[in-house]
Amino acid sequence: MKKAFVILCVIATLIIVSGCSKEYTYGVYEIELSPELISNDHVGNDWKVSYSCNGTKINGGEHWLALLDNPQPVVIDITVKENDKIPDIGTGSLTVTFNGESEIKTEISVTEDGGSHQGNKARWEVTCKVNLIEMK
Repeated sequence: MKKAFVILCVIATLIIVSGCSKEYTYGVYEIELSPELISNDHVGNDWKVSYSCNGTKINGGEHWLALLDNPQPVVIDITVKENDKIPDIGTGSLTVTFNGESEIKTEISVTEDGGSHQGNKARWEVTCKVNLIEMK
């Protein structure tokens, strides 16, 4: 009888311990950055899109660690550059808040600054997808 009671107590303890919820403090997020040329009125055809955050170059697919209870927004700066002797450049930014999964977009305009097509514009749309991939 005592053995059965001890075994039941051990099983009950294991069930209670395994059912405890874990308190997560941080989230690991993945950011996907996707540029798309929407329109181009004779501005150029060889482009480079680059991203930075606080002066540090970043790429899509990077992982970011953020507090779950008080996520701080992050500004991603975007530069779209036409590769030419005299490059035309457009800039913009995205403000990313790590609070689950989200998708934000921004539009960047690049203006031709010389030649017979001076003043013409190319428009880019940059999409940023934020995915929560792990909680710690």
